[in-house]
Amino acid sequence: MNRAIRIMFVVIAAVLTFTAIQAFGAGDCSETVEGIVSEINNDASTIVVDGTTVKGISLVYLANQFNIVLEENVSNVVITAHPCEVSYDNKLRACTISVDGGEVIDLPGR
Repeated sequence: MNRAIRIMFVVIAAVLTFTAIQAFGAGDCSETVEGIVSEINNDASTIVVDGTTVKGISLVYLANQFNIVLEENVSNVVITAHPCEVSYDNKLRACTISVDGGEVIDLPGR
């Protein structure tokens, strides 16, 4: 009986852990940032659009998969993003990006 109860608690703990991880990792992509890219930081995978820093944009991924190269003061982008809960500087994490009116691209790691 004791063993069955322990197993039940382990299973419940595992289910709760997976649920918590999914809830923490899944952000609500309700923020929209639109404008000209003013700054690109490839090392940190961040760009600045209209004074708003957005992270989670891999320039290598965009170039290799979609042949898109972002340029400072040239590229017009529309980004959907969610606030980073673990960021101390209120940065946004990108979910999707559209460059110069093109297709909407889902970004990995959101």
